[in-house]
Amino acid sequence: MDLKQQMLLRMQMARLDFVSKMTRLLGALILGAVLFVLGAIIILFLSYMAMLALAPHVGGATTACGVIALGYIVVGGIIYALRQRLILAPLANFLGGLFLNEETENNTGHDEENLHA
Repeated sequence: MDLKQQMLLRMQMARLDFVSKMTRLLGALILGAVLFVLGAIIILFLSYMAMLALAPHVGGATTACGVIALGYIVVGGIIYALRQRLILAPLANFLGGLFLNEETENNTGHDEENLHA
């Protein structure tokens, strides 16, 4: 096998690896978007249910909505305070493992054997 053919095969392998990684990344993004929308709908209904349950005890629907909004502000503050541990570190681990991992699922480390197959 000459050098030109070997380089073409390596370029093709790099392109296939890139497509595989982008497919995994886009799949994760789409799954995250779907779960986010479903979660938002569920939280909307649960908030409405909580508002109806709280309204007689706190003096009306407006006050109940304020209590629920205050709860969301507290949860948002906690998530913001822990954003490094909850969001940034897992995201960096996922992207680092996806793009910086030298070993691929199909690569055994024996490049010469894989090129001749």
